[in-house]
Amino acid sequence: MPHAKNGVTPSRLLLVSNRLPITLHPEAGADPTLARSAGGLATALARLHAERDSLWIGWPGAAVRSAATRQRLERQLRDAYRCVPVFLSAQDIQRYYDGVCNRALWPLLHFVQAQVRYDEAEWEAYVQANRRFCEVIVREARGDECIWIHDYHLCLLPAMLRTSLPAARIGFFLHTPFPPPELFRILPCRDALLEGILGADVI
Repeated sequence: MPHAKNGVTPSRLLLVSNRLPITLHPEAGADPTLARSAGGLATALARLHAERDSLWIGWPGAAVRSAATRQRLERQLRDAYRCVPVFLSAQDIQRYYDGVCNRALWPLLHFVQAQVRYDEAEWEAYVQANRRFCEVIVREARGDECIWIHDYHLCLLPAMLRTSLPAARIGFFLHTPFPPPELFRILPCRDALLEGILGADVI
């Protein structure tokens, strides 16, 4: 944690992203292993996370079915890396991540309209995944932190947190340009996405 400036101690920080900076690697016939992620977000925020009183909340990169394994990983991630996992099932990953995030939002935000694929069942999985993130954050929140949410995987999360934590300080950072109205309007879920993002104090 950095030294206080002008006698003011920096507030606690909750970093929230779809993926943790630590990736879970399943091993056949053995316990899964953890390794640092090499992605751009993990690299960009590594120093901030190291220097601040912070927790990083996100998906560890693989489905974990065993309750005992989940408990062990939760302890290991918190103690060694100050990370808190949001566990998703294989179906969650297929519908929320591979579905809405990669087949609908990613091409839309990269202006590739012809590749946008929207499915209502996948959208419901996206909603549920955002709710799961919200539950974990509410469990971890103490009331004195800044909550910094990253990217299009979690567009609904700011408004969900605003309902559960009305006094929270929430920031949302989109790592792509926002599409123009004529492109964004093709998504049936556009209103929900906008309302979700607008739950943040700073965008």
